[in-house]
Amino acid sequence: HPYSSIWAEYRVTSGGGRYGQPAANPEAINIENSVKWLTKALCQLRYQYDLGDDILMEKYGRVEGGRLVIGQMSYKTVILPEMPLLRSSTFRLLKELVESGGTVIATAGTPVLLDGVESEELKDFFASDRVIRVNCRGRDRYNSGKRELDRILTQKGNLGAKIVDLNGKDISHIYCHIREAGDRLVYFLCSIDKRRENRVRLYIGEPWHTEEWDAVTGEKREISVCHDEEGAFVELDFYPSASYLIVVNTGVRTEAGKAEPERSYRDALCKVLGGWKVERVNYNALPIKQCRYRVSGGDWSELTDSIAAAPKIKEALGTQVRAARRQPWAYSEEEKAVKIPVEIKYTFTVDRVPGGKLFVAVESPEENQVFVNGRKASCTGEYFHDRAFVMHDIKDLVKAGENEMVLVNDGFNILSEVEWVYIAGDFRLKGKPGSFVLDEEEGPMVPGDWTLQGYPYYSGTVKYTSEFNLDSANYGKVELVLGKAHMVAARAKVNGKDAGVFAWEPYSLDITALVKEGRNEVTIEVANSLRNLLGPHSTSQVDGFCHPGSFYIYDGDARFVESGFYGDAFIRIYP
Repeated sequence: HPYSSIWAEYRVTSGGGRYGQPAANPEAINIENSVKWLTKALCQLRYQYDLGDDILMEKYGRVEGGRLVIGQMSYKTVILPEMPLLRSSTFRLLKELVESGGTVIATAGTPVLLDGVESEELKDFFASDRVIRVNCRGRDRYNSGKRELDRILTQKGNLGAKIVDLNGKDISHIYCHIREAGDRLVYFLCSIDKRRENRVRLYIGEPWHTEEWDAVTGEKREISVCHDEEGAFVELDFYPSASYLIVVNTGVRTEAGKAEPERSYRDALCKVLGGWKVERVNYNALPIKQCRYRVSGGDWSELTDSIAAAPKIKEALGTQVRAARRQPWAYSEEEKAVKIPVEIKYTFTVDRVPGGKLFVAVESPEENQVFVNGRKASCTGEYFHDRAFVMHDIKDLVKAGENEMVLVNDGFNILSEVEWVYIAGDFRLKGKPGSFVLDEEEGPMVPGDWTLQGYPYYSGTVKYTSEFNLDSANYGKVELVLGKAHMVAARAKVNGKDAGVFAWEPYSLDITALVKEGRNEVTIEVANSLRNLLGPHSTSQVDGFCHPGSFYIYDGDARFVESGFYGDAFIRIYP
């Protein structure tokens, strides 16, 4: 790893970075890009590697039998990304390695500084034929450089996973980690692509006894080993983001068979599930993001974002408040001892007072008393999603129309904060972002997007229940297959028994052992994330990029992530 070179080359330049921040100089960026390219290429080529640390190599490294030995690991090949500087201890190890038959590969600019001082010996070493050069500089050299690196590493006998796609598709998105455990080779393979599907062959050398270990359930199953002119292999279906844990026992041989055909559903009978009964499991929610505040009984402030209110209030403490806030332990006891009375006022509107439960979830309940429409709310001791959000019962305090909620903190100090509060309970929302109104629920939810049914901020689970009939018990295998759903995961139950979890494709579960002749009940409990509840909600937010400032943006609107199950599911019955 070229961290020593980064220390030597890094210079801060004014501007040029994101949001006008200082930027690194081109020399340091070249080093960064080089090591990123190299690690990505090795992952795509599925070679096993570690990152070498100069100091640890000096302390624990030695060369034996053409290998660089560090602790319990040994390496026949050392690869260098862009690195203008090398420590003398590392240089000594590299020279010993090539002299004893090991391999050193340079993929970009080579070292010229030895312990920070220009060295002719160092230059001569890397200019000699003792070092293999692979030109991997720049994006235009990525693919050709990767192919050349693959050729050299294969030629030198380095440990890698040989995987091929049966249809000749690109599989650089399938990474593989290999471990040796006694007589076993353990392969962990995973796809980092959310869209592509592949059917691949993993070559294991000889026809060894091979198992697939289910990392979710802990179950193990033997899988068929086949053989062709390239050697023994197992075939795997890779769905988007799929992973496999394959364990090969090199101490036990097995009989090599023929490759299994791709899965076909033509002989299966399908029963479409419908008539879903939908049940919300958790409380609905409405975050209230804006507030007014007053200090020591003074005038109320203008309406402001809650998160932005605390720094303004703290100006009254007489303590310097910086843009980058100090950590709690950085304040003196004298600073923390200064306290002032503060009131924070939030408003929300109710159309029809819900008939079910109604709470407000507030952070730091030990500091705040909660009043709704002038009456104190009682703390239930229960929490909403997290122990930091403690609920207060406001069912009997709200009214139709506009409601005021005031948090009273008589001891506001430098460590106090002002946060969003959350109305939680049995209600639906109507209206649009920025002017949502609480209303009575009108019947159960239906299959589809929760955010369009009065539950835009809902984060939790929803149960969907359906039924189907099996005409006879004469079947070979029965699967539950889930269609369109926007979720983090879903748990299925069949006839009241746990059938498993849907968390990645293919969204199918073997339910053969759970079904019976006649009527069967299926329940699918779908969970989304906390994204819709906690945000950020700004419509100007860039997808995939979130930073602390994202939560300070309030543009009177809100964007939600589609959540829910659309009722698209069926039972697949094999003869």
